[in-house]
Amino acid sequence: MMFEAGVHPTLAGVLVGLLTPSREMHGELSPRAERYANKLQPFSALLALPIFALFATGVHFESMSPLLLASPLVIALIVALVVGKPLGIITTAWLSTHVGGLKMAKGLRVRDMIPAAVACGIGFTVSFLIASLAYKNAELSAEARFGVLVASLIAAAISGVLLSRQSKRFEKTAAAAAADAEDDESIDGDGIGQPSHTTEPTTPTEHPGTLADGTASVEIDFRH
Repeated sequence: MMFEAGVHPTLAGVLVGLLTPSREMHGELSPRAERYANKLQPFSALLALPIFALFATGVHFESMSPLLLASPLVIALIVALVVGKPLGIITTAWLSTHVGGLKMAKGLRVRDMIPAAVACGIGFTVSFLIASLAYKNAELSAEARFGVLVASLIAAAISGVLLSRQSKRFEKTAAAAAADAEDDESIDGDGIGQPSHTTEPTTPTEHPGTLADGTASVEIDFRH
């Protein structure tokens, strides 16, 4: 309806975003905007954005063929985005921390940035725009856009595997740290020099006797 009314259809998304509460309302446990973002993020990043990029940049599948993979331009773009871009990011980070005197966040090392640096090789709208502006020849421009597309898919696949492995490694490290913290707390509570919270069972001891009038009596002594 926005499109038919002559208004850019992306404004429909802007209106939905502005009208979605960002705070808990009506007994909600979490903000509605946060829940919607978590549900729509995979659809937006994996489906809507690629389709938008393909249509907006004029990529024609009928003109594509496997022979394009042998094109020097396509190979150069794949190497530049998949290898060159992550290498440039990691090199800059290493020089900044080891030579420039800058520091990374606590617990983060330069090599921990490799999965994210590989993900930076994913290029869509801006890369397509630069590729189309760099070549006036229609054939070279098409090859450049195809190279950007292939390189983006390769970078996305590699970064997905690396990020998944890194996430699992971080989860194991966090679990091990939590277990060590629990062990330290238990040692502090029951260790040497600390008051013990355990109580030994009580054992009663009977002491039979006789009163002055001859009545038999029993004294019970409770000892720990």
